[in-house]
Amino acid sequence: FNIPAMMNANREAWETLRSDYCGAFGKQVTVGQLIKAFNNVKSTAKKKTDVKVTGNRKIKLQPWEKTFLEFIEDNKPVFHKIPGNISVDTSAGPPVQQPISDDIQENLPNAETEGKPNKNEEPTSQEAKKPMKTKSDADHHKNKIKKSEKIVSNHEADETKDLSTPQLQRIVLLQQYKLNKIKLEKETILLETMKKQTVENSTQNNRAAKAFVSQFEYNQGH
Repeated sequence: FNIPAMMNANREAWETLRSDYCGAFGKQVTVGQLIKAFNNVKSTAKKKTDVKVTGNRKIKLQPWEKTFLEFIEDNKPVFHKIPGNISVDTSAGPPVQQPISDDIQENLPNAETEGKPNKNEEPTSQEAKKPMKTKSDADHHKNKIKKSEKIVSNHEADETKDLSTPQLQRIVLLQQYKLNKIKLEKETILLETMKKQTVENSTQNNRAAKAFVSQFEYNQGH
């Protein structure tokens, strides 16, 4: 299948439906809203015909549900009898579901899975493009681990090599606490020293000022 062309045709069909809806009902609606409403109606109709839900009970459908199921069974605007679409015969019993291929399911927006994927299908183009891990990638990963272990071993000490990760983390936190405490003590000592120097300078300035005033008064008296 030409998936891009089919998806473009699918979008064009939805856009045509949206335009017709707006013209018929005079309401503005987006394609996304239409798709959501369509899927909700589709789910409601399909639940009533799901053999896993109904079992052996007789299936009773409303006229609109019969019409809708016949519509989704008929040729779709893009896909023509693709494996995976529903085959419904409301008079004969529950619908028969066929497996849908991985490539169709992956490229159908807002599509519901009609059955289990066929395991015999060829891998999709997107799956084929996924990079496979090679031996060289594994060797590169191993070398990266060895390099990291070598860096760690250069900083390893006898007293830490047998410690667990939580214990090492606790040691680091204790060391940081110790350094912060030392830093705070130094800052406190520096602050006290600056205060002391300020007081001493102030005292010296006061003494100098008093001496100057005394000398000035003495000179004025003589």
